[in-house]
Amino acid sequence: METKIAFGRPTDLVVQSIDIRRCSMAIWQTIQNMRELGSSINAFWPALRTEFSKECNRVYIADQPHGEEEYTACGWASIYENRIYKLKERRQNRKGRDPFHGNLTVAVELWREVGDETQWDHAHKPFIYVGFDPMRGSNWTKANMKLDQHGRFRGALESGHVSSVGENQPLWVYVDEEILEEDEWLWKKRSWFFVLPLFSICSPTDIRTAIVTPIRRLFNGDGPAEAFADTEAIPTIPDE
Repeated sequence: METKIAFGRPTDLVVQSIDIRRCSMAIWQTIQNMRELGSSINAFWPALRTEFSKECNRVYIADQPHGEEEYTACGWASIYENRIYKLKERRQNRKGRDPFHGNLTVAVELWREVGDETQWDHAHKPFIYVGFDPMRGSNWTKANMKLDQHGRFRGALESGHVSSVGENQPLWVYVDEEILEEDEWLWKKRSWFFVLPLFSICSPTDIRTAIVTPIRRLFNGDGPAEAFADTEAIPTIPDE
């Protein structure tokens, strides 16, 4: 029996006029939606660890999250929350090199500022960010794993830059001078992240197929198009 992770679309209740009863119901329903969403987010984290251990038999989450961030708006609603997990490889690979290790950052973003001029289809959707860093530099955090209301990368970096791997490809990649040309498609050595609509995750099975399986495929050498086939990962929009 699967754990219930009900990132379903919240109930809509539109107030058509200034009416005390309608406004009260709208406030109640909004808070109820947030409570249910909070319960689903709490269930999401242990389900992620479980599904990762099922899917990736060589690479595993080594410990409890060793970094957390939470950003609260209006004093009561958490709109951004993440966990940073350490990944390790169970054994040496066949070429005798040391097992790789890295950090996996998973973040839930419920809201972002959106202007009236925004035309991006995903602007008003809550997101799940998933980022990998091979521990060559800083972890992905709220400051540097971020898309704006137009779907473009707007994270703050101390050095290097983040670019799309190609038009309509669902992967953002960190690039700096340490990256060798021959390592371009070795995703265990690259820092990258991808983004999913929160409402695409409704069960542990969705966690496995939309998050864990693409990571396994990237680690095994598949390109982004193959790794994210049949997922709802959001395509990148390169800067103009």
